[in-house]
Amino acid sequence: MLGKIAATTRKDNGLVRALAAAVDAVIKDGTYGRVLKRWGLDGEAVRSSGTNPPGLPGTG
Repeated sequence: MLGKIAATTRKDNGLVRALAAAVDAVIKDGTYGRVLKRWGLDGEAVRSSGTNPPGLPGTG
């Protein structure tokens, strides 16, 4: 099981790509992994960000 985090924005506001890039940057530079390790959650790490991944509850 993965410990997932989320960020929400108003639909079609143009922030999706910027948020994904920011998350991917902290994954790539190791910050994400260090934080997870600090709190004993390194086994729950994801490899990249995702936008509306499968399994999200409906929004309607």
